[in-house]
Amino acid sequence: MKSDDSRGATAVLLSIFFLSGVAALVYEVLWLKELGRLFGVTAYAAATTLAVFFLGLAAGGFVWGRRVASLRRPLRTYALLEVGIAAAAVLYFWIADLYHWLYPGLFALLGEQPRLFLAAKFLLAVGVLFLPAFFMGGTLPVMGQHLIRRADQLGRRATILYAVNTLGAAVGALAAGFFLPPALGFRNSYLLAIGANLFVAAVAWWRSTEDSYAAAPRARQETVAGDAVTATTQSWQVWTLAAASGFLTLALEVLWTRMFAQVLQNSVYTFAAILSVFLLALALGSALAHWLCRRDWSPTAVLASLLTISGLLVALTLLRFHQLTSGLELVGAGLGWGRYLVAVFITTVSVLLLPGIAIGSVFPYVMKLAEARMVSAGRTLGQLAAINTLAAICGSLVAGFFLLDSLGLWRSLEWVALAYCALAVVVAIGQGDGRGRRVVVARLAVPLLSALLVAALVDVDELTLVSLDAARNEEIVEVQEGAHGVVSVVRRGDDLRIKVDNSYLLGTSLSTPNLRLQSWIPLALHPRPRNVFYLGMGTGITAGGALFLPVERVVVSELNPDVVELSRRHFAAFLGGCSKIRERRSWRRTGEPCLQAAASSST
Repeated sequence: MKSDDSRGATAVLLSIFFLSGVAALVYEVLWLKELGRLFGVTAYAAATTLAVFFLGLAAGGFVWGRRVASLRRPLRTYALLEVGIAAAAVLYFWIADLYHWLYPGLFALLGEQPRLFLAAKFLLAVGVLFLPAFFMGGTLPVMGQHLIRRADQLGRRATILYAVNTLGAAVGALAAGFFLPPALGFRNSYLLAIGANLFVAAVAWWRSTEDSYAAAPRARQETVAGDAVTATTQSWQVWTLAAASGFLTLALEVLWTRMFAQVLQNSVYTFAAILSVFLLALALGSALAHWLCRRDWSPTAVLASLLTISGLLVALTLLRFHQLTSGLELVGAGLGWGRYLVAVFITTVSVLLLPGIAIGSVFPYVMKLAEARMVSAGRTLGQLAAINTLAAICGSLVAGFFLLDSLGLWRSLEWVALAYCALAVVVAIGQGDGRGRRVVVARLAVPLLSALLVAALVDVDELTLVSLDAARNEEIVEVQEGAHGVVSVVRRGDDLRIKVDNSYLLGTSLSTPNLRLQSWIPLALHPRPRNVFYLGMGTGITAGGALFLPVERVVVSELNPDVVELSRRHFAAFLGGCSKIRERRSWRRTGEPCLQAAASSST
């Protein structure tokens, strides 16, 4: 490399790669916010949207990574990818209008078949998100192909690229979550992101005119000096570590978000703050990996250490979280909006920053191990990014729809921490460099002892998901954990109350007269009410109040099935003579005026 080897030219390329990361997260946050209105705000709808976006990223990384080795001017291709992102983003407006036009007919046709309706919405989400995500996925391997010319540069340069782009993503999430929509509105914020992509494309095209890449020798370096172990690292080991890192990282994002939902207000600002801190930690983790790649240390030993530290710090987040929130008390209760956000950021940084840096360093550092097998930088980066992203999709889905249901929040976090320690053991065992049995045993000792320490530190049976007011003699009657949240029934003397995520009170038994009045007053104003529909169930007392009147049918649409279940078990006595709640997927007429709760995401 000649001109592009200069610090100034590299700084320009890193700057536009940072701006590309900003634009990408502005799109993602705005898409999630807007598509939540179109597809629904359930966990399943959000997971569907993210899965499509990540599938596009993975496909883009894989396809462009395979093609990039044959490109004579990768930077010019990078510019065209940025133009493709902007063009595909413009299509969003047309496709969104098409969705609004199609939705009534789709609901009429498939509304009573939730799986088919979800499949139809998935295909519509593909139409909205896949193409721009596909182009975004190609940016890392193509930029990497331009900047990385030798195998021994892969770890150092790929990690700084990853750090810069992820830092831009953190800034984009912060901007789209807090500043751009209130200041510019959705459409203008979206157009600003499109303009950023076009600016990045223009700068990259300008730099490509001075690109000497075509004249530079394309070195194939099978091994690199410094660690004989790296030279024998098998490809499947590198891919496995890349996949495991993606799986565990996104699983942790889901679990940590659920953890903070117990003590924070449920707003887009709150979760934008969590996302921003999480991405900042990943960016700092990439920077740490970059620093480690410059050290002349054994890559496998460093990676085993990073995995062990990650496991320990993930386990400590449970204890740190309980300490800072004084046993799951609401963060920033009674503070003004500005001071509340400051409290949210302080708490989130205090809990997540160090473990986020540790886990964020693992995948970028895997690129150091991949140096020994590198033929093309772009192809290697594309394959690593694709498998990491696909595994990340699986991690988010498994955490959201399996771990939370089967293990609960605290035990899920404990198992993820143990999984990091287990990976460290696998890496240590894989260091078959002929240095003797004692060395291998010594390397195994640290992650094994760390796993035992994690198990000893975290006693999940002593941790609770519900904060109780001891002064009012509150006690837990029942708690349900699932993909939709933590639902609890709490007794305070003679009063039963139901809460979601530890903070959102859905009603109490002592307020039964007032809750029934919320039905009686509007129904009394109607000349002849027959069929009554309620959006949201709570305790069911308000909807049950309609059963005192001569109505034919009462239907409640509730997105959280655990709310329906706990209302059935504990509040049936307050539902006006109805002995039970019938959970129905369709709303067919029945002769008995009994409360029917449709707990389905398609309602």
